[in-house]
Amino acid sequence: MIGRQEMILDTETRKAVSVGKTLKRLWGYFRGYWLVLLITAVLVLAGTYMQVLIPDLIGQSVDCYLGPYTTQSAAGGAGVPSAFSGTGGEAASAFSNCTYTTSDPNASAADTIRGLGSLILLIVGLYVGNSIVGGLQFYLMSHAGFNVLRDLRSRVFEHVHRLSLGYFSKNEAGDIMSRFTNDTDTLQQVIGFGLIS
Repeated sequence: MIGRQEMILDTETRKAVSVGKTLKRLWGYFRGYWLVLLITAVLVLAGTYMQVLIPDLIGQSVDCYLGPYTTQSAAGGAGVPSAFSGTGGEAASAFSNCTYTTSDPNASAADTIRGLGSLILLIVGLYVGNSIVGGLQFYLMSHAGFNVLRDLRSRVFEHVHRLSLGYFSKNEAGDIMSRFTNDTDTLQQVIGFGLIS
């Protein structure tokens, strides 16, 4: 009886012989979904680009449209800055960040508001686009992951039916089912959420 318990504990704590081989074998299940994974990778890059671009555009809105007005109103000028003449270096450094738009120092207030409005619309559009890209990437990765899990569970089911009766006499059915269920649930968590994040 004691030897049997040690054998059960020994089988529960066995680790993979080679993690690389295990991952390669798992990748074999994803091969049928390579196009979905490629699209997901492109969406990840697009989402990352949008996340990096948004703060830059917010900085440009401050440097190109809001900053010069704040500087002028602090100096006691009228609403529209004339040539943004701060100390010279401030104006040059503020406009050096304006890569999205070409701000004219002599622009009217309406032109400045129109430029700021278009920049804000672009930022809002990027936030919406980033949300859409994130949703698509989550959906596609979940779709591929759940199909891989379905295939994996089918293979496990077929494998269990091919096992000899001797295997079932050495191992308890509850332990076998527990291991299969726990392993596939762990894979489901990794595939469904770990790869997306």
